[in-house]
Amino acid sequence: MNTENKFYLYENDLKDQNVLVLGASGYLGTEICKELKKRNANLFTHTNNGNIPTGSTTNFKCDLSNNNEVNEFINYLVNSDVFFNSLIIASANIEEDIALIVDFYSIVNIINLLIKNKKIKDCILKIGLSIEDFNFEGNSEFLSANRAIHGYLASASGEFSSYEIKTIYLKLGFLEKGISKKLNQKEVIRFMNKTGQEELLSVYDIANDIVNSLSFPKVLNVKYTYENTMLVGQIGYKTEVDV
Repeated sequence: MNTENKFYLYENDLKDQNVLVLGASGYLGTEICKELKKRNANLFTHTNNGNIPTGSTTNFKCDLSNNNEVNEFINYLVNSDVFFNSLIIASANIEEDIALIVDFYSIVNIINLLIKNKKIKDCILKIGLSIEDFNFEGNSEFLSANRAIHGYLASASGEFSSYEIKTIYLKLGFLEKGISKKLNQKEVIRFMNKTGQEELLSVYDIANDIVNSLSFPKVLNVKYTYENTMLVGQIGYKTEVDV
């Protein structure tokens, strides 16, 4: 499909909506920000490294492993006069030693305080990974943290829905860029064969699906289930593959 036409079809569908993106400086986070801006969302971003994504209305640099910085970030969000239609969580740090880190407690604390102070109106969307569904060699702490956030959101989604906030969790197959390049490549190939993923996923296409989900929670060619009231989607892979 022509990308210009794809953009034109959705132009302005997020006009005047405030969207906060946690983890906006990674490959996928950057592409999500571009897609949000194309659709005229008001873009608020968090980055670990201070690089400001193109189109960001306001960017906040915060190391999610640093409690003081996290508290400062939360105070800013809670005390500002901005309310967010949607929160997208794309946070995962890649350290120089190739350790993958997800700051579970920081992310949960941010969500809880935003909810408590009625700063989110419509949607919480977390980006997860296909490898949460399987035993993947190495990176056990990283996977455990992702699974913990998954469990927290599923459990809390009932409460969120009482405030008319939908919860979406999208588990992605391996992308052409980003974290997949930091994992054991033999394991990546084995995993792709096991889950029927024929090729690495386009970051642009995945960002498009993610942003579509804010307006239309169920997008084409994605398998969905519910956990409590949380909508869980699998993009680009299967948990059961015909042999």
